[in-house]
Amino acid sequence: ENTGNPPRMSGPHSAQMVPTTGNPCFLPDVGTGGQVGDIPLNDNNNTCLANFNVFSDDGETFYKLVKLPNDQYVKVYLGTVNIGDDGSFTVGRWYTMSEVKVVGTIGPITKETDDFIEGIEEAIKFMSNKRNGLMSAKALWEGLTYMNQYLTKEMWNNFSTITANYSESEQRKQFMKHAVIGGYVASKMKNFSDATGTTYADEGMVNFEIGFWVSFYAERATNWYNTKFNTNYIIPLFSTDDEVGLITISNLVKVLCNAEHGGNNGNPTSFLADDTMNVKYSGGFVTGAPGSWIAQGAYGNKKLNYSGLYTTYKEWNSKKECWETLISPNNRFINISIGVGVLFNKLQDKKATGARPAFSGKSSLLEWLKATRLYNGRLTEKHSETYNHCLHISNLFRILYGSSLSDAWRKDLDEFDKYIKSGAE
Repeated sequence: ENTGNPPRMSGPHSAQMVPTTGNPCFLPDVGTGGQVGDIPLNDNNNTCLANFNVFSDDGETFYKLVKLPNDQYVKVYLGTVNIGDDGSFTVGRWYTMSEVKVVGTIGPITKETDDFIEGIEEAIKFMSNKRNGLMSAKALWEGLTYMNQYLTKEMWNNFSTITANYSESEQRKQFMKHAVIGGYVASKMKNFSDATGTTYADEGMVNFEIGFWVSFYAERATNWYNTKFNTNYIIPLFSTDDEVGLITISNLVKVLCNAEHGGNNGNPTSFLADDTMNVKYSGGFVTGAPGSWIAQGAYGNKKLNYSGLYTTYKEWNSKKECWETLISPNNRFINISIGVGVLFNKLQDKKATGARPAFSGKSSLLEWLKATRLYNGRLTEKHSETYNHCLHISNLFRILYGSSLSDAWRKDLDEFDKYIKSGAE
């Protein structure tokens, strides 16, 4: 197999050369059913391309176009299509995840493109594994649709800097894997727009950025612990009463963002207005302090390179090993990356969170809530700014979940409120 930079001349990802019969497209139903409403094709192709990038070349199968960070496109075949006499068409059948094919748009592809494709395929395997059980390609369509709206080349450039110690092939695979998974996670996250009845234009991008980094750090955390403790745990997408999955962790991250930027009023819109996470005390994480285990190169993980994104360090308190970092202040993708990494790092504190060991088995909502308290500082620092931020976490979580909150999670939130106010370490 050709693994160099010249074009790859054959293989499973090479484009299928099929007769082109035009590009009929449709606006898929995002509900639970497999059918979509018939719509006329007249003057609709541009709208479809802009919003969904879904097409059929052969009149029998349909695919979604995905633009990769190297500006190349790939086709992700998702199912069969029925075209009516009037030119409208519906989904005939969604493929199973094992039937999905990802290929180049035309002719041979490069090794670079092949790596990105393999990242998409790794995401498919994760979403359809026994723990997650997403067997229909409709779930992949939901993740890709969300991802296509928000994925940017700037994200790829920043990710490449952060993962500079990875091989180029690993970088490409990891980026697309977590972009797809992050897109699906984001599509299932709860929104303050819905919970409050007010539309926040930037919430979709916030969801995607959080979903991406939660997926990335979940893999790093479980890799580290599974290797160290010889376990085989994977954080699932979905939650149960006693196990928190990626979607809920992502919702909790958004709650944490809003709580720490809302001051004493816990305004759920504040994070969207501020655009950054409060990571100015995370210099030890950025510079690779020993306690920041999740950013280190050990137990199957490569060391992360956040220092490559920072140009200046202002010493804040040398005894506490803290710095106020001066970076691109409006780059929320980087800020969320550091913030999510710090939160995952905090769950490892077994004494405070009760997770033993943190990522080689399931962790409850209460354990994750306690990690948010550690993120904001030790409990002995009562009535500090970060302590006041933390007081709003359970309230904002209740606002976000509303009536869908289970009795078990209400109990965890009540216990968390007691934990904050008790002063216990």
